[in-house]
Amino acid sequence: MAISDERKRIMPMPVDRETGKVLDYKEAVLLTNPTNPDLKGEVDDKYFYATDNKDDRVHGWVSSTNPPVGFWMIIPNDEFRTGGPYKQDLTSHVGPTVLSIFVSRHFAGDDLVIKFQQGERWKKVIGPVFLYLNSNSSAMDNPTILWDDAKRRHYDFSTRIQRLNRVSTTRRCWILAKRKQRLSVLD
Repeated sequence: MAISDERKRIMPMPVDRETGKVLDYKEAVLLTNPTNPDLKGEVDDKYFYATDNKDDRVHGWVSSTNPPVGFWMIIPNDEFRTGGPYKQDLTSHVGPTVLSIFVSRHFAGDDLVIKFQQGERWKKVIGPVFLYLNSNSSAMDNPTILWDDAKRRHYDFSTRIQRLNRVSTTRRCWILAKRKQRLSVLD
């Protein structure tokens, strides 16, 4: 699993958590007899893999199959998330699980939960996010190949506004006018 260049590791299997010793809270498990003996005595906890929203651009997994397959969550920005850039949230954990959390009270409590009045209308744009799968037979010896490839994809994934900025001003105004016209028809 990889969350950043500094935070990559071999992960335990789900069965390792089931056979381990639950510690003070259910998410923290001492690995007592893991499938991979190198992990014996380690503690696994999904909260170990949390990161600040501002730092969460790419995270995911590389399988141990032959050929290895990478499964990545790519997030171009965090504007749609609650809590701002320094809010921590979960990324990936044993499962393998890969998350993209839009609204979360992890590490913050109920203050960040969206609250509505009876009958209140609400709209919010969520995303964009991008699920990326990659594979390379050379990654069997060096899984970092897939991680590095996934990190490069972040910059290929542009938002609609960024794409519009590559269009001439006249054409962009026409596109925006057409979108507005189409949206008013849909409302």
